[in-house]
Amino acid sequence: FDTLCEEAAKKMAEIDKKFSWKKSRSTPKAKKVVVKKKTPEEIGKLYQQGIEQFLAEDYKTALKTFKEVLRYDPGHKGAKKYLKRTEIRLKVLGQ
Repeated sequence: FDTLCEEAAKKMAEIDKKFSWKKSRSTPKAKKVVVKKKTPEEIGKLYQQGIEQFLAEDYKTALKTFKEVLRYDPGHKGAKKYLKRTEIRLKVLGQ
């Protein structure tokens, strides 16, 4: 009976080893997403670009630009303000 249990334990260990190997091979590794930091000057230029787009009534592009500013500087008050204004304009225009 002990020999039978030992053989079963060995077989189970082999199966576990094979299964864990297949599982680790089939599961793709998560890629790290690195967001390149921008200097305050670069963020300022991006913000100014968004304002110019807003004033030129290019609201869709301005929306993307203000969101990008906020991705680099989540506390940017001007970008938050213009993002809201841009969203309102797009809503009013039905875009």
